[in-house]
Amino acid sequence: MNKKTIWMISIVIVVLAIILIGRGSAKKDELNTIKIGAVLPMTGIAANYGENHSNAIKLAINEINAGGGVLGKKLELVLENDGTDPKRTVAAFQKLTDIDKVSVVIGGVWDFLANAVMPVIDAKKITTISPSTASDMLDKTSDAFFTVFPPISIHQPIVEKYLKAEAGEKVAIIYINNAWGKAHLETYKKAVTAAGKTLVKVVELSKFDNNDIQREITLLKSDSPDILLTAVNLVDPKLIIEKNKELALNAHIFGHDNILASYLNQGINNDVLEGTVIYRLALPDNQFIQNYKSIYGKDPISEADKAYDAVYIIKKAIELSKDTSSQGIALGIRKIKNYDGVSGPLDYTSNNWPTVETARLEIFDGKSFVPYLEEK
Repeated sequence: MNKKTIWMISIVIVVLAIILIGRGSAKKDELNTIKIGAVLPMTGIAANYGENHSNAIKLAINEINAGGGVLGKKLELVLENDGTDPKRTVAAFQKLTDIDKVSVVIGGVWDFLANAVMPVIDAKKITTISPSTASDMLDKTSDAFFTVFPPISIHQPIVEKYLKAEAGEKVAIIYINNAWGKAHLETYKKAVTAAGKTLVKVVELSKFDNNDIQREITLLKSDSPDILLTAVNLVDPKLIIEKNKELALNAHIFGHDNILASYLNQGINNDVLEGTVIYRLALPDNQFIQNYKSIYGKDPISEADKAYDAVYIIKKAIELSKDTSSQGIALGIRKIKNYDGVSGPLDYTSNNWPTVETARLEIFDGKSFVPYLEEK
Protein backbone atom coordinates (compact mmCIF):
# COMPACT_ATOMS: atom_id res chain seq x y z
CA MET A 1 0.00 0.00 0.00
CA ASN A 2 1.57 3.27 -1.10
CA LYS A 3 1.65 6.50 0.90
CA LYS A 4 -1.04 8.13 -1.23
CA THR A 5 -3.48 5.31 -0.53
CA ILE A 6 -2.71 5.39 3.18
CA TRP A 7 -3.22 9.15 3.16
CA MET A 8 -6.61 8.82 1.41
CA ILE A 9 -7.76 6.12 3.83
CA SER A 10 -6.72 8.31 6.76
CA ILE A 11 -8.79 11.21 5.42
CA VAL A 12 -11.85 8.97 4.98
CA ILE A 13 -11.48 7.68 8.56
CA VAL A 14 -11.21 11.22 9.91
CA VAL A 15 -14.27 12.38 7.92
CA LEU A 16 -16.31 9.38 9.08
CA ALA A 17 -15.28 10.04 12.67
CA ILE A 18 -16.38 13.67 12.40
CA ILE A 19 -19.73 12.60 10.91
CA LEU A 20 -20.31 10.02 13.63
CA ILE A 21 -19.33 12.45 16.36
CA GLY A 22 -21.66 15.06 14.84
CA ARG A 23 -24.52 12.59 14.68
CA GLY A 24 -23.89 11.54 18.23
CA SER A 25 -23.83 15.15 19.36
CA ALA A 26 -27.03 15.90 17.44
CA LYS A 27 -28.70 12.84 18.94
CA LYS A 28 -27.62 13.93 22.40
CA ASP A 29 -28.98 17.45 21.80
CA GLU A 30 -32.24 15.95 20.56
CA LEU A 31 -32.57 13.85 23.70
CA ASN A 32 -31.93 16.91 25.85
CA THR A 33 -34.50 19.17 24.17
CA ILE A 34 -38.27 19.33 23.88
CA LYS A 35 -39.49 20.77 20.58
CA ILE A 36 -42.46 23.12 20.71
CA GLY A 37 -44.02 23.95 17.37
CA ALA A 38 -45.76 27.25 16.71
CA VAL A 39 -47.91 28.16 13.70
CA LEU A 40 -48.42 31.93 13.76
CA PRO A 41 -49.54 34.59 11.27
CA MET A 42 -46.30 36.55 11.07
CA THR A 43 -47.58 38.15 7.87
CA GLY A 44 -51.05 38.84 6.48
CA ILE A 45 -54.03 40.46 8.16
CA ALA A 46 -53.32 38.90 11.56
CA ALA A 47 -49.62 39.80 11.60
CA ASN A 48 -50.11 41.98 14.67
CA TYR A 49 -51.32 38.91 16.59
CA GLY A 50 -48.50 36.78 15.22
CA GLU A 51 -45.83 39.22 16.31
CA ASN A 52 -47.23 39.56 19.83
CA HIS A 53 -47.70 35.80 20.19
CA SER A 54 -44.20 35.08 18.91
CA ASN A 55 -42.64 37.59 21.28
CA ALA A 56 -44.49 36.17 24.28
CA ILE A 57 -43.68 32.54 23.39
CA LYS A 58 -39.98 33.34 23.06
CA LEU A 59 -40.03 35.24 26.36
CA ALA A 60 -41.56 32.25 28.17
CA ILE A 61 -39.17 29.75 26.58
CA ASN A 62 -36.13 31.85 27.46
CA GLU A 63 -37.32 32.16 31.07
CA ILE A 64 -37.95 28.43 31.40
CA ASN A 65 -34.61 27.49 29.83
CA ALA A 66 -32.77 29.97 32.06
CA GLY A 67 -34.40 28.26 35.02
CA GLY A 68 -33.17 24.80 34.03
CA GLY A 69 -35.79 23.81 31.48
CA VAL A 70 -38.42 21.13 32.00
CA LEU A 71 -37.37 17.89 33.69
CA GLY A 72 -33.81 18.90 32.92
CA LYS A 73 -34.50 19.42 29.20
CA LYS A 74 -34.40 22.70 27.29
CA LEU A 75 -37.33 23.90 25.21
CA GLU A 76 -36.71 24.51 21.52
CA LEU A 77 -39.11 26.60 19.41
CA VAL A 78 -39.84 25.63 15.80
CA LEU A 79 -41.80 28.55 14.34
CA GLU A 80 -43.81 28.44 11.10
CA ASN A 81 -45.49 31.45 9.47
CA ASP A 82 -48.92 30.68 7.99
CA GLY A 83 -49.41 34.18 6.55
CA THR A 84 -52.99 34.19 7.93
CA ASP A 85 -53.80 31.68 5.19
CA PRO A 86 -55.73 28.50 6.16
CA LYS A 87 -53.98 26.39 3.51
CA ARG A 88 -50.59 27.44 4.83
CA THR A 89 -51.77 26.71 8.39
CA VAL A 90 -52.52 23.12 7.40
CA ALA A 91 -49.19 22.75 5.57
CA ALA A 92 -47.29 24.20 8.55
CA PHE A 93 -48.93 21.77 10.99
CA GLN A 94 -48.09 18.84 8.73
CA LYS A 95 -44.45 19.95 8.48
CA LEU A 96 -44.11 20.35 12.24
CA THR A 97 -45.54 16.92 12.95
CA ASP A 98 -44.12 14.91 10.02
CA ILE A 99 -40.68 16.49 9.62
CA ASP A 100 -39.85 18.35 12.83
CA LYS A 101 -41.53 15.68 14.99
CA VAL A 102 -42.86 18.12 17.58
CA SER A 103 -45.12 16.79 20.32
CA VAL A 104 -47.15 19.97 20.80
CA VAL A 105 -48.10 22.98 18.71
CA ILE A 106 -49.14 26.50 19.69
CA GLY A 107 -51.39 27.84 16.96
CA GLY A 108 -54.68 28.13 15.23
CA VAL A 109 -54.65 31.82 16.12
CA TRP A 110 -58.00 32.84 14.57
CA ASP A 111 -61.17 30.82 14.10
CA PHE A 112 -60.83 30.18 10.35
CA LEU A 113 -57.23 29.08 10.81
CA ALA A 114 -58.12 26.72 13.67
CA ASN A 115 -61.15 25.36 11.81
CA ALA A 116 -59.04 24.64 8.72
CA VAL A 117 -56.45 22.63 10.60
CA MET A 118 -58.78 20.83 13.03
CA PRO A 119 -59.04 17.66 10.89
CA VAL A 120 -55.22 17.40 10.91
CA ILE A 121 -55.07 17.94 14.67
CA ASP A 122 -57.73 15.31 15.27
CA ALA A 123 -56.32 12.76 12.84
CA LYS A 124 -52.76 13.03 14.12
CA LYS A 125 -53.82 13.55 17.75
CA ILE A 126 -51.21 16.28 17.98
CA THR A 127 -51.73 18.30 21.16
CA THR A 128 -52.44 21.89 20.14
CA ILE A 129 -52.97 25.02 22.24
CA SER A 130 -54.51 28.16 20.76
CA PRO A 131 -53.88 31.48 22.53
CA SER A 132 -56.81 33.30 20.89
CA THR A 133 -59.50 30.98 19.53
CA ALA A 134 -62.61 30.48 21.66
CA SER A 135 -64.44 27.15 21.78
CA ASP A 136 -67.69 28.70 20.52
CA MET A 137 -65.90 29.93 17.38
CA LEU A 138 -65.11 26.40 16.19
CA ASP A 139 -67.03 24.35 13.63
CA LYS A 140 -65.93 21.25 15.51
CA THR A 141 -63.25 20.46 18.04
CA SER A 142 -60.89 17.66 19.04
CA ASP A 143 -59.78 16.06 22.29
CA ALA A 144 -56.26 17.15 21.29
CA PHE A 145 -57.19 20.84 20.91
CA PHE A 146 -56.96 23.21 23.88
CA THR A 147 -57.31 26.97 24.11
CA VAL A 148 -56.22 29.62 26.59
CA PHE A 149 -59.05 31.87 25.38
CA PRO A 150 -62.42 31.52 27.16
CA PRO A 151 -65.73 31.11 25.27
CA ILE A 152 -67.25 34.36 23.98
CA SER A 153 -70.56 33.44 25.65
CA ILE A 154 -69.19 33.84 29.18
CA HIS A 155 -68.96 37.61 28.61
CA GLN A 156 -72.74 38.09 28.40
CA PRO A 157 -72.94 39.39 32.01
CA ILE A 158 -70.39 42.16 31.39
CA VAL A 159 -72.28 43.29 28.26
CA GLU A 160 -75.52 43.31 30.29
CA LYS A 161 -73.83 45.40 32.96
CA TYR A 162 -72.79 47.98 30.39
CA LEU A 163 -76.23 48.11 28.75
CA LYS A 164 -78.06 48.54 32.05
CA ALA A 165 -75.81 51.46 32.98
CA GLU A 166 -76.01 53.16 29.56
CA ALA A 167 -78.71 55.75 28.84
CA GLY A 168 -81.02 55.05 25.91
CA GLU A 169 -83.19 52.09 24.97
CA LYS A 170 -82.48 51.41 21.31
CA VAL A 171 -79.56 49.14 20.45
CA ALA A 172 -77.98 48.23 17.12
CA ILE A 173 -75.35 45.58 16.47
CA ILE A 174 -72.69 45.65 13.76
CA TYR A 175 -70.63 42.49 13.32
CA ILE A 176 -68.28 40.71 10.95
CA ASN A 177 -69.72 37.66 9.21
CA ASN A 178 -67.39 34.98 10.54
CA ALA A 179 -67.39 32.57 13.48
CA TRP A 180 -65.93 35.16 15.86
CA GLY A 181 -68.47 37.80 14.83
CA LYS A 182 -71.40 35.38 15.00
CA ALA A 183 -70.41 34.26 18.51
CA HIS A 184 -70.45 37.91 19.58
CA LEU A 185 -73.77 38.48 17.82
CA GLU A 186 -75.47 35.74 19.81
CA THR A 187 -73.93 36.96 23.07
CA TYR A 188 -74.94 40.56 22.34
CA LYS A 189 -78.54 39.57 21.47
CA LYS A 190 -78.94 37.71 24.75
CA ALA A 191 -77.46 40.62 26.69
CA VAL A 192 -79.82 43.12 25.03
CA THR A 193 -82.84 41.01 25.98
CA ALA A 194 -81.60 40.45 29.54
CA ALA A 195 -80.91 44.18 29.98
CA GLY A 196 -84.46 45.08 28.87
CA LYS A 197 -83.28 47.09 25.86
CA THR A 198 -84.72 47.04 22.32
CA LEU A 199 -82.70 45.66 19.42
CA VAL A 200 -83.58 47.87 16.43
CA LYS A 201 -81.13 46.63 13.79
CA VAL A 202 -78.39 44.10 13.09
CA VAL A 203 -75.83 44.99 10.42
CA GLU A 204 -73.65 42.26 8.94
CA LEU A 205 -70.32 43.25 7.42
CA SER A 206 -69.44 41.17 4.38
CA LYS A 207 -65.70 41.79 4.31
CA PHE A 208 -63.25 40.59 6.93
CA ASP A 209 -62.09 44.17 7.57
CA ASN A 210 -61.93 47.63 5.99
CA ASN A 211 -65.63 47.65 5.07
CA ASP A 212 -67.66 50.52 3.60
CA ILE A 213 -68.56 51.85 7.02
CA GLN A 214 -70.01 55.11 5.71
CA ARG A 215 -72.71 53.12 3.94
CA GLU A 216 -73.43 51.05 7.06
CA ILE A 217 -73.63 54.04 9.40
CA THR A 218 -75.93 55.82 6.94
CA LEU A 219 -78.23 52.79 6.99
CA LEU A 220 -78.28 52.82 10.78
CA LYS A 221 -79.32 56.48 10.97
CA SER A 222 -82.94 55.69 10.08
CA ASP A 223 -83.19 53.60 13.26
CA SER A 224 -81.47 56.20 15.50
CA PRO A 225 -79.86 53.69 17.89
CA ASP A 226 -78.68 55.05 21.22
CA ILE A 227 -76.09 52.28 21.58
CA LEU A 228 -74.00 50.52 18.94
CA LEU A 229 -72.49 47.17 19.92
CA THR A 230 -69.61 46.23 17.66
CA ALA A 231 -67.77 42.98 16.88
CA VAL A 232 -65.28 43.93 14.18
CA ASN A 233 -61.62 43.50 13.42
CA LEU A 234 -58.65 45.88 13.43
CA VAL A 235 -59.33 48.64 10.88
CA ASP A 236 -63.13 48.88 11.09
CA PRO A 237 -63.22 50.14 14.72
CA LYS A 238 -61.46 53.34 13.62
CA LEU A 239 -63.85 53.75 10.67
CA ILE A 240 -66.96 53.11 12.79
CA ILE A 241 -65.96 55.55 15.53
CA GLU A 242 -65.00 58.29 13.09
CA LYS A 243 -68.10 57.87 10.89
CA ASN A 244 -70.35 57.72 13.97
CA LYS A 245 -69.24 61.28 14.72
CA GLU A 246 -68.87 62.57 11.17
CA LEU A 247 -72.31 61.39 10.03
CA ALA A 248 -73.97 62.48 13.30
CA LEU A 249 -75.23 59.05 14.30
CA ASN A 250 -73.78 59.83 17.74
CA ALA A 251 -74.49 56.41 19.21
CA HIS A 252 -72.62 55.21 22.28
CA ILE A 253 -69.98 52.78 20.98
CA PHE A 254 -69.19 49.51 22.74
CA GLY A 255 -66.99 46.66 21.61
CA HIS A 256 -64.25 44.10 22.00
CA ASP A 257 -60.75 45.35 22.81
CA ASN A 258 -59.99 45.27 19.08
CA ILE A 259 -61.01 48.91 19.51
CA LEU A 260 -57.97 49.39 21.74
CA ALA A 261 -55.74 47.64 19.20
CA SER A 262 -57.17 49.88 16.46
CA TYR A 263 -56.46 52.96 18.59
CA LEU A 264 -52.87 51.88 19.22
CA ASN A 265 -52.10 50.72 15.68
CA GLN A 266 -54.41 52.70 13.38
CA GLY A 267 -54.69 55.94 15.32
CA ILE A 268 -58.06 57.36 16.38
CA ASN A 269 -58.45 60.99 17.41
CA ASN A 270 -58.98 61.29 21.16
CA ASP A 271 -61.96 63.60 20.81
CA VAL A 272 -64.02 61.16 18.69
CA LEU A 273 -62.97 58.17 20.80
CA GLU A 274 -64.00 59.77 24.10
CA GLY A 275 -66.80 57.87 25.83
CA THR A 276 -66.19 54.66 23.88
CA VAL A 277 -66.43 51.58 26.11
CA ILE A 278 -64.61 48.30 25.56
CA TYR A 279 -64.60 44.98 27.32
CA ARG A 280 -61.24 43.40 27.99
CA LEU A 281 -60.18 40.12 29.45
CA ALA A 282 -58.33 40.32 32.73
CA LEU A 283 -55.26 42.52 32.51
CA PRO A 284 -52.02 40.55 32.35
CA ASP A 285 -49.85 40.17 35.43
CA ASN A 286 -47.85 43.37 36.02
CA GLN A 287 -44.52 41.54 36.13
CA PHE A 288 -45.24 40.00 32.74
CA ILE A 289 -46.08 43.42 31.30
CA GLN A 290 -42.84 44.87 32.66
CA ASN A 291 -40.71 41.96 31.39
CA TYR A 292 -42.31 42.06 27.95
CA LYS A 293 -41.96 45.83 27.69
CA SER A 294 -38.32 45.80 28.83
CA ILE A 295 -37.41 43.36 26.04
CA TYR A 296 -39.65 44.48 23.19
CA GLY A 297 -40.10 48.17 24.04
CA LYS A 298 -43.90 48.13 23.97
CA ASP A 299 -46.87 46.83 25.90
CA PRO A 300 -48.10 43.28 25.23
CA ILE A 301 -51.41 43.31 23.32
CA SER A 302 -53.49 40.94 21.19
CA GLU A 303 -53.50 38.06 23.71
CA ALA A 304 -49.71 38.02 24.13
CA ASP A 305 -50.28 37.01 27.75
CA LYS A 306 -52.24 33.96 26.63
CA ALA A 307 -49.49 32.89 24.22
CA TYR A 308 -47.02 33.22 27.11
CA ASP A 309 -49.31 31.11 29.30
CA ALA A 310 -49.55 28.47 26.56
CA VAL A 311 -45.83 27.74 27.00
CA TYR A 312 -46.13 27.50 30.77
CA ILE A 313 -49.17 25.23 30.40
CA ILE A 314 -46.96 22.88 28.35
CA LYS A 315 -44.27 23.04 31.04
CA LYS A 316 -46.78 22.34 33.81
CA ALA A 317 -48.37 19.49 31.83
CA ILE A 318 -45.02 17.75 31.27
CA GLU A 319 -44.14 18.10 34.95
CA LEU A 320 -47.49 16.60 35.95
CA SER A 321 -47.42 13.69 33.50
CA LYS A 322 -43.62 13.15 33.41
CA ASP A 323 -44.16 12.49 29.70
CA THR A 324 -43.05 14.61 26.73
CA SER A 325 -45.13 12.75 24.14
CA SER A 326 -48.17 14.44 22.62
CA GLN A 327 -50.52 12.14 24.53
CA GLY A 328 -48.60 12.71 27.74
CA ILE A 329 -48.81 16.49 27.38
CA ALA A 330 -52.57 16.29 26.76
CA LEU A 331 -53.02 14.12 29.87
CA GLY A 332 -50.94 16.60 31.87
CA ILE A 333 -53.00 19.58 30.68
CA ARG A 334 -56.18 17.89 31.89
CA LYS A 335 -54.63 17.71 35.37
CA ILE A 336 -54.05 21.47 35.54
CA LYS A 337 -56.33 22.95 38.18
CA ASN A 338 -56.51 26.59 39.27
CA TYR A 339 -53.16 27.38 37.70
CA ASP A 340 -52.20 31.01 38.25
CA GLY A 341 -51.30 32.18 34.76
CA VAL A 342 -50.32 35.73 33.84
CA SER A 343 -53.65 35.96 31.96
CA GLY A 344 -55.61 34.77 35.01
CA PRO A 345 -56.58 31.46 36.63
CA LEU A 346 -56.58 28.43 34.32
CA ASP A 347 -58.36 25.15 34.97
CA TYR A 348 -58.61 22.28 32.45
CA THR A 349 -60.06 19.56 34.67
CA SER A 350 -63.56 19.95 33.15
CA ASN A 351 -63.02 21.35 29.65
CA ASN A 352 -60.31 21.90 27.07
CA TRP A 353 -60.78 25.62 27.58
CA PRO A 354 -60.92 27.96 30.60
CA THR A 355 -64.33 29.19 31.71
CA VAL A 356 -63.60 31.14 34.89
CA GLU A 357 -62.11 34.31 33.46
CA THR A 358 -64.24 37.46 33.72
CA ALA A 359 -63.96 40.53 31.56
CA ARG A 360 -63.70 44.12 32.72
CA LEU A 361 -65.07 47.34 31.26
CA GLU A 362 -62.93 50.31 30.30
CA ILE A 363 -63.96 53.72 28.97
CA PHE A 364 -61.88 56.21 27.02
CA ASP A 365 -61.72 59.36 29.15
CA GLY A 366 -60.18 61.59 26.50
CA LYS A 367 -56.61 60.47 27.21
CA SER A 368 -56.65 56.72 27.76
CA PHE A 369 -58.85 53.75 28.54
CA VAL A 370 -59.61 53.60 32.26
CA PRO A 371 -61.67 51.20 34.42
CA TYR A 372 -65.44 51.71 34.10
CA LEU A 373 -68.31 50.62 36.34
CA GLU A 374 -66.00 48.82 38.76
CA GLU A 375 -67.49 47.52 41.99
CA LYS A 376 -66.70 49.70 44.96
